[in-house]
Amino acid sequence: ESAETLRWAWSLARDFQARLLVAHAYPCVEMRPGEWGGRDLEGEMVASLRQRLKKLCEECGVTTDLALERGDAPKVVCGIARRTAADLLVIGRGSAAGVFGRLRTNAYAIIRESPCPVVSV
Repeated sequence: ESAETLRWAWSLARDFQARLLVAHAYPCVEMRPGEWGGRDLEGEMVASLRQRLKKLCEECGVTTDLALERGDAPKVVCGIARRTAADLLVIGRGSAAGVFGRLRTNAYAIIRESPCPVVSV
């Protein structure tokens, strides 16, 4: 379903000759000092996420920048929208879970806090 949302957003951006930016929020990784042998788990997670998102973009034929930030999804996504002066947010939702889909817990907050209109695909 992410691919469908990405393709839809890419098509819309091309139609309006607009810039597309893929924003993704990831959770905080809490560790105690010395845990996991000093590995940078957050860095590894971000690198893995970036690689997966780049692969998704390639598979969809989409050329775009990625913005990955740690934190609560609605705050991160809306914060990125504010900083980049976005004109529109496109959010995806799973079809299996009904009208609100997988973003049900975050969709309302994103729509409520967004500095611009939101389209749910």
